[in-house]
Amino acid sequence: MDFSQFDYAYAISGGIGSGKSSVCNILATLGYKVLDADKIAHQVLREQSQKVIEVFGERIVGEGGINRKALGEIVFEDRDKLEQLQNILNPYIYQELFSQCQQLEREKKPYFVEIALLFEQRERLNFRHKILITAPKEVILQRVQERDGTSQMQVLQRIASQLPSEEKIPYASEVIENDSDFLGLERKIEKWVRGIVS
Repeated sequence: MDFSQFDYAYAISGGIGSGKSSVCNILATLGYKVLDADKIAHQVLREQSQKVIEVFGERIVGEGGINRKALGEIVFEDRDKLEQLQNILNPYIYQELFSQCQQLEREKKPYFVEIALLFEQRERLNFRHKILITAPKEVILQRVQERDGTSQMQVLQRIASQLPSEEKIPYASEVIENDSDFLGLERKIEKWVRGIVS
């Protein structure tokens, strides 16, 4: 699958708490189509739950299927386990994402794809336009602790499981620093997107 063929796709990524979802919400509010790789991943996880349970055991099973929080605690503490999970799910996620991009390309208008691990998976997710959202570490810690009700230690573990922003920057087409409040981010995104469509 060659994602670089998609001229109108802008892949948006950033580490946990960087504000990539806020950016995508702003873009959706402005009337743009936004694909969410996480939503696709949740759908694939439901469809492939038996394979995942075979690998990770009954401890990840909750009411109504896989307990994503329990699974998350396992994979964010162990890079090998994260890789195992990705090996099970990613082929299905990529296929569905590719199919949805093909459909949106027909509209010949910019659209956006939110992908948390875009840069970690850059060989496979070789989008032409890669937008990196960054934020200062102290801002990230505060955001994620408030949003998820997790400890600082848990947030730091999740940050450590991802590629640092400094290592992503060379692969990004553009970097957007999310170091202000929501209104400031909104203004920044409105200005940036005007540059794309003009």
